[in-house]
Amino acid sequence: MALHRRHLLAATAAAGAGVFGVGYWQRRRLGRLPTIRALDNVVESEVPRIEDDPIITPSLLEASYDRTDERFEEIEARLEPPYDRYSEEFIENLRTRLADRAPENVTIWPRGAPAMHYANRQALFTYRRVRGRLAGILAYESPEELPPETFQERSAIVGQRIDSFAVPYQGTTLGESIIAGATIESLVGAAESHLENAGERDEYAHRWRELERATAAIEDAEAFATARNGTDYANDVQRIADGLVAEYDRRREDAPDHHDVSGIDDARSTFVFSATTPLQRSMRNLGATPSIARGLLEDGDFARAAFTYALLLPTVPLYGAFADVPDFIWWEEYDYELGAEPADLREEKQATIDVVEQYLGTEDPLVSLFAAVPLGALRRTDSRLDGLIEDAHTVDDSEWAMQLDRALLLYEGARRYAEAIGDVIDLVNEL
Repeated sequence: MALHRRHLLAATAAAGAGVFGVGYWQRRRLGRLPTIRALDNVVESEVPRIEDDPIITPSLLEASYDRTDERFEEIEARLEPPYDRYSEEFIENLRTRLADRAPENVTIWPRGAPAMHYANRQALFTYRRVRGRLAGILAYESPEELPPETFQERSAIVGQRIDSFAVPYQGTTLGESIIAGATIESLVGAAESHLENAGERDEYAHRWRELERATAAIEDAEAFATARNGTDYANDVQRIADGLVAEYDRRREDAPDHHDVSGIDDARSTFVFSATTPLQRSMRNLGATPSIARGLLEDGDFARAAFTYALLLPTVPLYGAFADVPDFIWWEEYDYELGAEPADLREEKQATIDVVEQYLGTEDPLVSLFAAVPLGALRRTDSRLDGLIEDAHTVDDSEWAMQLDRALLLYEGARRYAEAIGDVIDLVNEL
């Protein structure tokens, strides 16, 4: 990949800004209008969406919403204005927030992984937060309604429900059992975390807030478990989790992750860390946990481990692909340049979509969520380009060129991830 000098561009831009002032910025944007229009076409090219979610089904989402709505009515009836800290408007805003996330209003978000599974997960999260907020308000404004002995009793009950809970690994396919199991494990994990927080918070209202969230999470987990049916894949999920972790470790050990930059101390990271960041954000949207992947097997979260490492494996080829590309923070000092044009960006983005299309419309949610990862990365790069377009009048020529190059490599990272999906699907089937 070519290396060029950028310093002359930056110096020229700075001089122009000082001499010509505001008019210079306006002329800069006018001079870039053809490129801006071409970039608009790149950003506006549609990214496919995954509308089906066979795991968080409409009936399960509706039931969780109904439990939240009923709890809202119950707590609100026990509150008597005027309030000390909160206001009626604050509580009404919570009501609006809940209504905005009612099942009929849940749609795929404009950013992040373009999958209904992500939108549904966010709705469940909102329900828990609203319930927790209300319980905390009640504990603060009317502490006599929630005495300490009641807190201890309910904490013990929630703890017993968590301890006695067994995650089912059932589904019509192995992939469905992994995603469903991971979703339920995540809910149980949230319940455990909130319950632990409830016992550690100093402020009484905050303790009730966390306890209510723990209650909501275990209620969701129980409802999801009851709804599961199909083949029991419990033994398969654990075996596959073990195999995927071992295979990821083996491949990563063989993959390069450093780049020696001559003349720059400590500049050993490659662009792979920038390229994998939007991919890992998509993974988190979908319920995988790459940042805590190592502890999943030890905690017995076999489905989350299988799901997380399955989604991580297609990132490994990126380490070799970007081994000769320094991380973005060193580009200016290292004079790294590709000379990307909007046509290059559009081609790379479309290439990713072309690869992913074969995985869309499948009945296996694991396969479809694989596809959602690079599609989410495309959308994040689109958002980055949107910001660049907005700032076209202030960004100097050097930075403008670097940001186009960066977007090109981010699109390339998404494509390379998409190209590696098939190999990992085969691996899951072979384990």
